[in-house]
Amino acid sequence: MPLRVLVTGASGFVGGHIALGLAENSFHVIASGGLHECPLEVRCAAELTLSFNLQSQESILKLIEEARPDAIVHAAALANPSACEKNPEEARLVNVEGMKNLLAVFKSLPSKPLFIYISTDLVFDGGCAPEGGFREEDEAIPISVYGKSKLESERILLNEYEKAFVARICLVYGNELGGRQGFLTWTLGALNESKPLTLFVDEFRTPVYEDDVNRSIIEILSRYERNETSLSLLLNSSKQHSRLFHVPGSERISRYDFAKKLIKITGHPEKLLIPRSLKDVSLANPRSPDVSLCGEKIRHILGIRTLDVNEGLKKLTPLLKA
Repeated sequence: MPLRVLVTGASGFVGGHIALGLAENSFHVIASGGLHECPLEVRCAAELTLSFNLQSQESILKLIEEARPDAIVHAAALANPSACEKNPEEARLVNVEGMKNLLAVFKSLPSKPLFIYISTDLVFDGGCAPEGGFREEDEAIPISVYGKSKLESERILLNEYEKAFVARICLVYGNELGGRQGFLTWTLGALNESKPLTLFVDEFRTPVYEDDVNRSIIEILSRYERNETSLSLLLNSSKQHSRLFHVPGSERISRYDFAKKLIKITGHPEKLLIPRSLKDVSLANPRSPDVSLCGEKIRHILGIRTLDVNEGLKKLTPLLKA
């Protein structure tokens, strides 16, 4: 019988796409946007949509009693780095204290559901990325409020809950979902309005197509459901990095070069793209120059080969040319 999976943060871009992807692959999805409404597409696809307050253990317990999950994918977060810098107390309340509240309830349950936490590449400082990108065993040293809050939550989870994995994702791009935009749709919207875009040429990520995130989560859940040895060994390992998965796209690229690949498909004039170097700008918020991740582990253990930017954009061509 398919697993019952609770997806938090399903009102957002990443969590919403995860909920849709799981539902399309026959999982019983219980979607929650916390106190926010999930997009219509998610509400239609999910078996159940529930609201709850991440700051209330009583509310979380009621959610769990209604959802009866075999697993949770915790994607709820204050995920805008600039918003976190402006409101560090709120970032901690949502990202760290929220995790503590969830864990307090999960640890009290007789049957322990699998816990998958959606984290970020911004747990790394990006000052000197190793060739091929950061690996799961590399030391994480975040420089932003957002990155620090996510890393602290990772460590709390992995220290206190054995049946847990952390999936560190990168700059996620894909279809717009209920008005929620990722980097791609934000860029496309600006180009469609003929707005000049200033983009850094020396800030590198490994952007990941939203369906590749879904495939990675689905593979973890499917192997867990089948009780496969490869996953059991990771869960039983004493090394925390064994329960970390990096989920990057297969190409290290700057936002500027990403946008150049985009306009080759859309036909927008290249003059709308203004190249800029991090060295030439005084920034209010810290920026990590290179947080590209290595995806070797998900290829080796989960059998997932993620798309490069050209492959991902090709999948989205109907959207881009609409």
